[in-house]
Amino acid sequence: MKNQYKYAHIQKIHSKKILKNVLEFLSNFQKLDLFKYNESFQKQISLNLEDYKKESQKERTIEKDNFGKEYILGSKIKIFEGQFLNGKKHGKGKEYYNNGNLKFEGEYINGKKIKGKEFDINGNKILELNDNKGEEYYKNGNLKFIGEYYDGRRWNGEIYNNQGEKINDVKYGKWEVKYNNININDYEGKYLNGLKDGPGKEYNEEFILIFEGNYYKGQRKGNGIEYYENGNIKFEGNYLNDMRIEKGKEYNDNGNLKFEGEYLYDMRKGNGIEYYENGNIKFKGEYLNDMKNGKCKEYYENGRLNFEGLYENDIKEGECISYDSYGELIFEGIYKKGCIWTGRGNIYPYTGTFFEGKKWNGTENGEKRIKIKNNYFYLTVIYKNGIKKEKGKEYDNNHKLKYEGEFENGIKNGKGKEYSEQGELIYDGEFLNDLRHGIGKVYDEKLYEKYVREIEYDKGIKNGKYKLFDPQGNVIREGQYLNDKKTGKWKEIYDNGLIFEGEYSNDMRNGYGIEYNKFGIIEYEGEFKDGRRCNEEDMEFIEEVYSECEE
Repeated sequence: MKNQYKYAHIQKIHSKKILKNVLEFLSNFQKLDLFKYNESFQKQISLNLEDYKKESQKERTIEKDNFGKEYILGSKIKIFEGQFLNGKKHGKGKEYYNNGNLKFEGEYINGKKIKGKEFDINGNKILELNDNKGEEYYKNGNLKFIGEYYDGRRWNGEIYNNQGEKINDVKYGKWEVKYNNININDYEGKYLNGLKDGPGKEYNEEFILIFEGNYYKGQRKGNGIEYYENGNIKFEGNYLNDMRIEKGKEYNDNGNLKFEGEYLYDMRKGNGIEYYENGNIKFKGEYLNDMKNGKCKEYYENGRLNFEGLYENDIKEGECISYDSYGELIFEGIYKKGCIWTGRGNIYPYTGTFFEGKKWNGTENGEKRIKIKNNYFYLTVIYKNGIKKEKGKEYDNNHKLKYEGEFENGIKNGKGKEYSEQGELIYDGEFLNDLRHGIGKVYDEKLYEKYVREIEYDKGIKNGKYKLFDPQGNVIREGQYLNDKKTGKWKEIYDNGLIFEGEYSNDMRNGYGIEYNKFGIIEYEGEFKDGRRCNEEDMEFIEEVYSECEE
């Protein structure tokens, strides 16, 4: 027994791997272009694919003498018990519904039913089969079909209605052989001169109802209803020559209304309405050749108006107005070939981008504005003959102006100005990648007077020439910086009249220098080290001067 169970376990795993590979192969095979040229072959592959999918949901155990059981994958629900040969049902067996009720009891050969009885989920007999001859029954027990089967499908026989009356002089179905596959289109209804005529019903190959309605000379005409395989309505409306015309309704497979409107030659034409899954209107307007054409209104899923304007062949074209999901206007103007062409919009708290200007032959002329609400950032993109130039403003959390100037892809690049929290200008100059770069002016307020510094920056660091101007425009500091520190020759004039001319290194006086008093008389001439005179006798004086010279 241990060896038998070990074999069953191995077979279960091995079969799963095979099924996975087969599923992957068949799915990929369906994508080949040559596949679409042979409908019968396509149908055969699709059927095989579905069979393999069903098989992949099963677990099988073989106990002894080729007797085994099948269960729903991952559960203890038994769906078959019986005999197998080479992995296929062969011999006596029983099939069960998920609720445990008997579905079929009989004999199999090479996986196909050849003899036995089939029952519906409530236990009513619906089929009795004996060596490719059989009988089908309605739920009320009346005979539905008696005759022969081929490859599990009806081949030849007689049809009865559910009152037990034989339907005389009525053709039922048609078939033709393609690649050894029988293709049967089932029909239940009346014929006239060999053509469907009057009320009738169509079924797919699984005998699931897919259409019921009126026919005339072999084609759908008048009222009719199409169904999904799950039984929900797919379409209801009028037909002519097998095509949808006049008013009709389309539904999703879950039963929700998807579209209602007018049709001509199986395509939407005239007024129509599309719906979201929640039942709210998605689109309301005109159609032509199954495409949006003419006046329309589009809505967000919350019911608010999204767009009002014109369509041409499913593309926005002409005058329009658009709104955000909160009902705020974001654009009013003209579309060309689905793109904003000319017009203007307003910036509101929840809007994104809008265009203000024109587009000519794919190049833009005008302005486009962007607002990023979290950073209080506004950007105006100016186009001229397709060349883009961005200008913008950035605000702090208190809605006070923080920066205005040029941008590139939303980053400060080019000329710009920075402002303090009090709204005072503190920098006017060049930027690169959000950092001060190049020559710029820095504004300081000292004793209620404006002092201006002219500084050369390199990626946010002082590198190069430096000048400090007093409120009257006189230069009072002049020198150079290296990596944010004073270096080289400097000239400094202080408020108390003292003057220094000399060398700096590492942001301190180092090397030869001269100090003058306010009368222009030399107070010291000589070497400096780390900001101090080298003469120790003058240390106290130097400390006093140095403290006064701090910027």
